This record gives sequence, structure tokens and C-alpha cells, in this order.
Amino acid sequence: LEANMLEVLKIEEKVVLDFITKVADSYYPTVTYHNFYHVTYVVQGLHLILTRTQATDVFTDLEKITLLVAALCHDCGHDGR
Repeated sequence: LEANMLEVLKIEEKVVLDFITKVADSYYPTVTYHNFYHVTYVVQGLHLILTRTQATDVFTDLEKITLLVAALCHDCGHDGR
């Protein structure tokens, strides 16, 4: 992303790290697919799309951050069924 997420959201790094930790804790480690490993692949894939394609010119920095947060949380609490 062109801008620093902390600057865009006007928050401290600890807030982001605490949020990511809470999100990670909401994923069931025993679920074989919809787990936090899956989330990291989804977030990384989205980050590549947002930074290496024309999407970088289409979305604002806030919209890019919103998409990344949505990707991070998209399977929270998924029990595998």
C-alpha cells in the first residue's frame, strides 16, 4: 500500500497487533481448511492483487485496508462444516 496503515487509520501499532491476535484466536486450530493458515494465503493473495494490478489505482488506501481486514476476518469462527 502506498500509505502506512497506521497513518491512514490514525492508530498505534499495538492496536493493530492486538486486533490481529484476537482475529487469529477466533479461528479453530483443528479445522483443516478454514483456519488461520488459509487466512494468511487469502490476505497475501489480496495484497498482491492490490499492489501489482490496476487495483492500486482504483481503490483508495482506506478501501484497500478495508479489503485486507475483510480478508483477514472472512472465516472467523468457521467451524469447518
